[in-house]
Amino acid sequence: MTDGGVRSVWMMTQLGHSGDIDATRNKFVVKTNRRGYHEQWGKWGPAVLERMRHDVMVSERAGDPLVLEAPSVERRPMPTHSNVLPVYRYCAFTSVAPFAEEGTLLNYLHDRRAGRSPLSAKEQYALALQAARGLRRAQLFLGGKATNVHGDLTPQQYLVFEKKKRPQRGKEDDRKKSLPTLLLNDFNQGAFLTRSSRTNETCPFRKCHDNHRFMFYRSPEELRRCDDLADQTDAIDVFALGGILYYLLSDGHRPWYHLGSASANLEERIRLIRKGETPRLPPVREYASYGNDASAMVERRSRHPAFVTLKGVMEKCWALRTEERPSAEEVVRLLEEGWRSIVEGASKPVNVTSRG
Repeated sequence: MTDGGVRSVWMMTQLGHSGDIDATRNKFVVKTNRRGYHEQWGKWGPAVLERMRHDVMVSERAGDPLVLEAPSVERRPMPTHSNVLPVYRYCAFTSVAPFAEEGTLLNYLHDRRAGRSPLSAKEQYALALQAARGLRRAQLFLGGKATNVHGDLTPQQYLVFEKKKRPQRGKEDDRKKSLPTLLLNDFNQGAFLTRSSRTNETCPFRKCHDNHRFMFYRSPEELRRCDDLADQTDAIDVFALGGILYYLLSDGHRPWYHLGSASANLEERIRLIRKGETPRLPPVREYASYGNDASAMVERRSRHPAFVTLKGVMEKCWALRTEERPSAEEVVRLLEEGWRSIVEGASKPVNVTSRG
């Protein structure tokens, strides 16, 4: 299917008793090491093996069996799932996991934009809650503290799974009325965290990012020269989660999209992020091509309690000082409390400014 920096990914289907492909069964992906030599990683040795082992250890610990329950924007509480991709088998350089036929969160929102179908405020909120739950679970909290960092959180890391249900004749497909399930994956850029034996506080770490191609979601402390690194903690993931919330609130625009392509004005983006500036959401006029009804919906959506609450949580995740950012656990708590109020018909946004 594809080649990444470290692995090749192969899609497999199950055969029925007759030897033909059984379309009713789930498909799987087999991830294995890339063949040959890679200019960045070199030969496949202990370092690559350690990355793959970290990936599957997190998936095995945090992932739930893939039993899909289509989330409903009217249901309280939301279906409980780890929102982390499980792993079925693992050996050395190879692992087996479920195959996401619908792609990633990036693909999902691009399709919605192509169909000129903006998310409602409740849909945005429900997907954001799933994304936050996935991060919380992947950070493997113990005693109220994260013990793992994802380190590479982007919309491409959230896989989309939709409940398969054959539509009945004369009735609309139920999948058009429900949201997909998001499962976070790809943990091979992460790291387990240690604690101080003296204070029991989480020890910071330093990691050099010489490639800023995903800097749209990176924190200010990550966007430093390799000879001038700052301390990093699990707060880098929370900052990236703020970018995921932005991606949902903007119907699939990356933070700082108004500054041009990924390669354009890169230094200006880095300067703004390190300064503590945050990107603006797209104005309503950018939805003019969607039609009058969609533009009016987006205008109403911007005042909906779910939208305003989610925007407030996003801004907390983007705090310049790491100690002022909420933990992933606190983000989930804020969103779950807000969800209960919103589904019950709250007319005002949930106050998040004094929390966490």
